[in-house]
Amino acid sequence: MSKTLKFIQEKSFYLIYLYALAGALSNSAITVFIALFILLYLFNIKENFAKSPKGFIIFAAYYIWRFLTLLFNGIFSQFGRIINIWDKTPYLTASCIKVDKEKIINFFLILFWINSAVVIYALFEKYAGFPPIVKSLFTDDMTRFRGFFSHPLRFAGYISSVAVISFCFSVFYSKKFIKFAPILIFAVFFTGSRSYFLSVIFSTVFLSYFKSKKFFNLYALFILLYGIIIFAAFPQIRNRAASSFDKISGEQTSASLRLNFWKAGIETFSLSPIYGVGDGQLTNYLKPYKEKGLIDNVAHAHNAYITCAAESGIIGLLIYLYIFFFFMKKYFLTALKTEDSLKKAFAFSLFGVYLNLAIAGFFESNFSTLVIWSFVTFLMGLFHSYENSEAV
Repeated sequence: MSKTLKFIQEKSFYLIYLYALAGALSNSAITVFIALFILLYLFNIKENFAKSPKGFIIFAAYYIWRFLTLLFNGIFSQFGRIINIWDKTPYLTASCIKVDKEKIINFFLILFWINSAVVIYALFEKYAGFPPIVKSLFTDDMTRFRGFFSHPLRFAGYISSVAVISFCFSVFYSKKFIKFAPILIFAVFFTGSRSYFLSVIFSTVFLSYFKSKKFFNLYALFILLYGIIIFAAFPQIRNRAASSFDKISGEQTSASLRLNFWKAGIETFSLSPIYGVGDGQLTNYLKPYKEKGLIDNVAHAHNAYITCAAESGIIGLLIYLYIFFFFMKKYFLTALKTEDSLKKAFAFSLFGVYLNLAIAGFFESNFSTLVIWSFVTFLMGLFHSYENSEAV
């Protein structure tokens, strides 16, 4: 048994390379890998638990509270929703995969190459008539890039995270990564997600300041010119950005619809400000607004913070905000203090990803998106493992 365990521990790092590929290609594959990482974690749970990151308890507290909101509202049939912590488990399970500097670099190279390849093929599919691989990389009207996923907004959350990471590695670690950043930042624009246009630009400009003031000025100018070029060269991206004020439903514009979503969420929050209306229950309260034509769907309030407050009350919102505060502070301070350039790039990457998602969260609800958070928490687990390997 000990030989088998040792073999698994020594070879498990190959899984991180496969995960780098899976994240760009298949939601189903991501799910399989999450399950596999859990099994590997349980295979040697005594040792793994001792090495696990203590910060996971904050995620656990959030989901336990959301479970309690269902209890307080008497919605017993929805207790199974606590399984939604599933996409945060890679923070635990990936932390026990033994990695070193070489493996971390290889992982990110695979990640950047595969995502860049998907972006380049998407351009060929749209403009050169290349056939789809498995399925089209675009929405049915061919205007929004969605990768191999079902919705461009979900993909935008993922690819924007990869873009921020590629920026951090090219700026804080090695110039050999610089070829990926423009491609991956372009991909964010190509998704047509206005939320992530803003969040990626702000996040990367903010991060550039910590390289040097000179670099900050140069990068701010670059991203301005790059954005102008993208809007000039790709009319569908320019039109998507301008469509915020186009009428899309009666007299409603995209911007006015968004305001109505926020208003509906806040009004729902006021019904039960302490513990909310229950995890996942906001959709039921949005239906009357949709029937009146004030909004066009009932998925969520198109704001992560308002959605959280409406469903889990002020207590849930405070825990949610603390998750972002705790991890952003942790990775930011680590990046500032460390002399290890790889660790600095990795820590700034995680800080930048959180900042990116926090900003986008003002315009969409992204905390329950599997492709985003399984990826983010997986990186957090790898970072924890890398820190432990340094301490040995």
